Amino acid sequence: MIKKIIHKGEKRLALELEYNNELLNYVKKIPNRKWSKTLRLWHFPDNTESRKYFKKYFHNMYNDFISNEIKNHKTENENDNTTDKVLLYKTNQRLILILVLPRI
Repeated sequence: MIKKIIHKGEKRLALELEYNNELLNYVKKIPNRKWSKTLRLWHFPDNTESRKYFKKYFHNMYNDFISNEIKNHKTENENDNTTDKVLLYKTNQRLILILVLPRI
């Protein structure tokens, strides 16, 4: 599973997975990786480069992560039901546009 964390004041992407030599080899291909003894997981900078590697080596987990990011996104004016909202997300291959219409 991939999730966002704050580790030592830095925004990071965490990768939780069961020990597996093949998966560990993929983890070691990702630059700037770090193992956290306290959290017992691998973590990486939350940037475009890390996300590119996640998409390449852990594409199913990455797709789930992006889907959850979109589902969990909260707009600044989430209680404002009087205006339309447009949410725009960019992934490596896609631009996702979501139009949120006010309740009637």
